[in-house]
Amino acid sequence: MSGASDRSCGWGFGRRFAGARRRGRLGLAALLLGLFCVGPLSGSFAGEVEPGPVDRPGAAALVQQAVEEAEAAAAAARIVADQAEMAAQSATAEHLTWDSGHTYSGQGYNNYANGLGVMSYPDGSVHAGQRANHNARNGYGVETYGDGNRYEGEFANDVRDGFGVFYYTDGSLYQGHFRDDWRNGFGRIIYPDGAVANGWWQDDNLVEFY
Repeated sequence: MSGASDRSCGWGFGRRFAGARRRGRLGLAALLLGLFCVGPLSGSFAGEVEPGPVDRPGAAALVQQAVEEAEAAAAAARIVADQAEMAAQSATAEHLTWDSGHTYSGQGYNNYANGLGVMSYPDGSVHAGQRANHNARNGYGVETYGDGNRYEGEFANDVRDGFGVFYYTDGSLYQGHFRDDWRNGFGRIIYPDGAVANGWWQDDNLVEFY
C-alpha cells in the first residue's frame, strides 16, 4: 500500500507493507471473478483488479457504513496523535532508543513504550498514538510513512487493524476496514481524478466492485 514504488516492504516491529502497483498480485477470488465475470483483468492500483459490478443486496449501505466508521476512526486518531505529541514533549516523558535506530518519546513503563507517545523509525516513518504490550501500536494513531503516505485510524497488535483512512502521495485515499495490515472488508477508494471505487477487499485486493 505504498503509493510511491513498485515493491513490497517488510518493516520493523512486525509491520507488513504492500508495495504500490503490484500488478501481478491477484488473489484466487479476484482471478476467478475476472475470468468468469468480466473477462481480462487489469490491475491499476495497489493490487486492484477492477472487476465488473457485483449485485450484492445491501452492499452499498455496508460500504457507506464502513466509510463513516473509517472517518470517525481517523478523526479520533488525529485527536490521539495530538495528545501523543504533547506526551512526547512533556517534562515527564520517557526517551527510549534502540540499536535498530528506532526512537521513542512519551509515556512508558519498565523501558517499554506504553501509553501515548511518538515513535520514529529508521526509514523516516513516524507514528504518533497509543502503544501497549511491549512497544506495539494498539489503539488509535497517525502514521506518516517514509514515502509520504499516511494512515489515520486503528491499530491492534502492531498492525493496521480496524477502521481507518489511508492517504496516498498521488492524491488517492482509501476509507474502510483493515485487518492484519491489509485492506480487508468493505471500503472505498477515491482517485485523484475524482473516480470512486466501492467494494470488498481481501488481502489488499479489490475482489468485488459495487
